[in-house]
Amino acid sequence: MPLSASCLVNRADVLARIAEIDGALPRQLSEAESVLADADAVIAEAQEQAVAVLAEAAVERDRRLELTDAGTEASAWAAQVRAEAEADATARMTEADEYVDSRLAHFEVILEKTLELARRAPDDPSADPRTHLTELSESLDRTLTAVRRGRDRLAGKQEMEELGEHLAALEADPYAEPDPLRDSLPDR
Repeated sequence: MPLSASCLVNRADVLARIAEIDGALPRQLSEAESVLADADAVIAEAQEQAVAVLAEAAVERDRRLELTDAGTEASAWAAQVRAEAEADATARMTEADEYVDSRLAHFEVILEKTLELARRAPDDPSADPRTHLTELSESLDRTLTAVRRGRDRLAGKQEMEELGEHLAALEADPYAEPDPLRDSLPDR
């Protein structure tokens, strides 16, 4: 044999090896594809198992905590705080409902009086309709003022602000008569 870069290989052995590799390759590729396809399912199953384990651990923790004096006291305290908060919320809701109902009732009375004034046309044909319109406009202004005061109270406007507004109004017109619609609002 001459010395060269070429080598002689048994043809039958090489063909047998190629057939063996060719036979093994598709099986390994299909196994790899199967593992990759199952990876998402395996991860999802592992996450579900983790959630279940954590839920069981929380139940067990709570059970063991209830067996201790501190756990029993904490549970009782939490129940008491929850009950007090619910009672406070119920009382506040009732108070708010009563306040809104009283405001609406007051507003209803004011609107009825305003409507009565609007319906009452001057009996005297020689009477100036502008006077009647002025009275109606003033009544509506008082109604609007009463509504704004009610909204301010709902928004939590401070009594000192109201006193300041009252004093400013008195300084502007010290001889003005009190407005029965504005001044008759009940204190909350």
